[in-house]
Amino acid sequence: MAEQSPEQKVLECIDRAVGSLGESSRQVIYWHLNILYDIKRIDIPKNPQKFRECLESIFGSGASTLEVLIEMEIRSAFQIPNKAEGLEQVMKEAMGSTNETE
Repeated sequence: MAEQSPEQKVLECIDRAVGSLGESSRQVIYWHLNILYDIKRIDIPKNPQKFRECLESIFGSGASTLEVLIEMEIRSAFQIPNKAEGLEQVMKEAMGSTNETE
């Protein structure tokens, strides 16, 4: 079985965190991202700043709570220490961890 790409793992982490709000909320977030920011779900790992902007446009200051949940999921999946700060930085570290264990 082929191992998941970092992009796929990041997307699963985002799905888990955003899914904690409920399936309809998850769909609304991805719809909003696609329609207003022209970014598909699959492209989120390559566009962390736009994804963050999208969350802020939907949730305002409450977006930070969701960002922390996403960060926690990504940190756990990629074993990223707490020294990386912010959603964008954590996503970039996760994406850079392509072949660490091989």
